[in-house]
Amino acid sequence: MTLELDDEELTDVREALRLHLAGLFRDLAKADRRRFIETMRARLDRLEALYSRLDRAAVTGPISATH
Repeated sequence: MTLELDDEELTDVREALRLHLAGLFRDLAKADRRRFIETMRARLDRLEALYSRLDRAAVTGPISATH
């Protein structure tokens, strides 16, 4: 699947994801149940990978983003 975003859209998606990740890290820091921690860690790993892919898309995509 290919999702074409202009610079502003990419910035909005990256910022929303960054804020969501920050919230998940706060929740993880407060967690005390092992299963919840494992679930949160798996979700964080997936979202961090997505964030990394967005960074690459900003550099290598057909519309050059400078952020």
